[in-house]
This record gives sequence, structure tokens and C-alpha cells, in this order.
Amino acid sequence: MGTVATLLALGAIAFGAVALLMLLFPSKRARGRRQLVLSFLVFIVAIAMMPKVDGPSSKRADPTADGGSASTAPTSVPPLGESPPALPQPSGAAGERYMTWEQLQKDPEALKARQERIAREAKADAEAKKSQAAGCWEDLQCLGDKHSIEASFPCSRAVERLAQFDFEWTDGFLGPKFTHFRWKSKKAGIVTYIGDEIKFQNGFGAMQYHTYYCDYDTNKKTVVDVFAISGRMKQ
Repeated sequence: MGTVATLLALGAIAFGAVALLMLLFPSKRARGRRQLVLSFLVFIVAIAMMPKVDGPSSKRADPTADGGSASTAPTSVPPLGESPPALPQPSGAAGERYMTWEQLQKDPEALKARQERIAREAKADAEAKKSQAAGCWEDLQCLGDKHSIEASFPCSRAVERLAQFDFEWTDGFLGPKFTHFRWKSKKAGIVTYIGDEIKFQNGFGAMQYHTYYCDYDTNKKTVVDVFAISGRMKQ
């Protein structure tokens, strides 16, 4: 029950945070207020469902409980006045990974091995990233999926600025605003993200669906161009 209550409480907090964001948009304020009230009620119910936690017990476990017996084996300790034997200290190239900077300063062989290892790891990491980026650069599906989340917010704001009057998103709570993408410039790494989940208000007050196109530069992380046409995409 405690786990269910905790999940409900966390969900209510997340739901309430989204509701607060919705209050920033005139077209979604009414829905945001309802959602905020609902999240508050769910949070109260979750708190009420949480079990009470008892304070720490002062009793100690009895090692002889359940038929067991207390261990009486003597513990090996050094004689009084003697120090325990020192552990072997790492040295040389084989032990450089476990040496401190002060120890490395006193061991030129280990210091050289540490520097060479760091250089090898950095080179391998750079080559792996370069290979991954090069492979994705030629693949529209890979590049479009990779940058879809980071492009969604700036492209959405750019689409909203196209509205002459009011606008309304129709993608729902978790629905994607951009469902398609295509090349704008493969050489420059510019991808056009496309969607049709918005309504623009015309001069007569009617709301009409529009299909919008956002050209996003995946290198500079910026919106290059945006435009919209009336109507929805053909299914």
C-alpha cells in the first residue's frame, strides 16, 4: 500500500506541475485549473493512504532467537601495543591505476603509464563519438529521431508565433506535436519537422487546423525557418 501511495503522490505532483504550466497559456487555462484541483485531491488521498512509520526500536536482535546460537569464535587481533601488518603499496606501471597523485610523483614509470592510459581512453572515446555521429549524419531516420526532442520546444514556440490571433494545440497531454520529418539540407544537417496538431483563429473568429513546417539546424541547434498552411496532412 505504501508503494502505491507514493506513486500516486509523485504522479499528482507531476500532474500539478503540468497544470501550472498550462495556466501560462490563455487557451488552456480552464483545463489547467481543473487539472490542478484534481492533482491536489489525488495528492491528499495518497498522503492519507501512506502507512504510519513507527519510531526506531530500542530492542536489539537476539542472536539466539529462532533456535540459533551466539557466535563464540575468537576474533584475531594483534597483541596489545603492536600495529597490524601494512598492506602492500601499489607501484610501477601495473599499479598506477590505484596510486594517488603524490605516489605517482615519486614513481616516473607509473606516472608515464597513467598519462598513456588517459590518452588512449580519450582517443578511443573521441573515435567512438565520431563514428557514431558520422553514421547518423547520413541516415535521416537516425538524425531525425536523435534531435526530435531538442527541436520540439523551439519549433513549437516558432509555430505559435505564426498565429495572427489565437491558437490552440490539439495534440493532447502526451501526444507529439511533430509526427514527421524530412531532409531540408542533408549537407548542412537541416531537418524539417512537420505536424498538424494546431488550430489558428482566422479574422472571423473560427478555428482552423493548419499543417506546420519547422526547419531545424541540428548543428547550430537553432530554428532556420517556419511556416504553416491551412488544412491537415493527408492520412
